[in-house]
Amino acid sequence: MGSDRYPIALAELRRGIMENAAQGEYGAAAAAARANISLRTAQRLAKQYGTSLNALIDEIRLANAKSFLSNLEIDIATVGQIVGYTDVRSFRRAFKRWTGLSPKEYRKETLGERIKQQ
Repeated sequence: MGSDRYPIALAELRRGIMENAAQGEYGAAAAAARANISLRTAQRLAKQYGTSLNALIDEIRLANAKSFLSNLEIDIATVGQIVGYTDVRSFRRAFKRWTGLSPKEYRKETLGERIKQQ
């Protein structure tokens, strides 16, 4: 296994996704290109290890969204834009699918006292 729960074979692909995410790019084709492999090869590689390229991208999106949501100065719509959504409703639906909570509920649960103090 690699440094996390994925095998070393996926490390380059995940690194590419994270590098692109740091620049606001969450596209599958861009992730594959960053890892110097074709989109189809990236999809096959992910499938070979029981996941999908989109699931890997969403994992990074979720981690970034949680990080940005911890900053109360950034509104939820802006967090959605930062993690690659043009529509805040799409971001809210995706976040709820990933966590079972809306972004607002997530903030309340994780930042409770900080929210009350504002």
